[in-house]
Amino acid sequence: MKHPSHPSDRPAFPSNHHPGLSKREYIAVQFMAVLMSDQRNLSETYSAIAKNAIVAADAFLAELANEE
Repeated sequence: MKHPSHPSDRPAFPSNHHPGLSKREYIAVQFMAVLMSDQRNLSETYSAIAKNAIVAADAFLAELANEE
């Protein structure tokens, strides 16, 4: 697990009323939506799709960090 002060664990859309999703969670949700919409993934379990989305989100965030 990442340290809570890592930039990707900070809220993507901060609010005074709700902490919201972290950037990592938000990106993982976007990847999960894409993976679930792909007809080739119909045989995958939700758990497997979620794990693949997290791997993709982490790789995406790592690439972004390398560009900075």
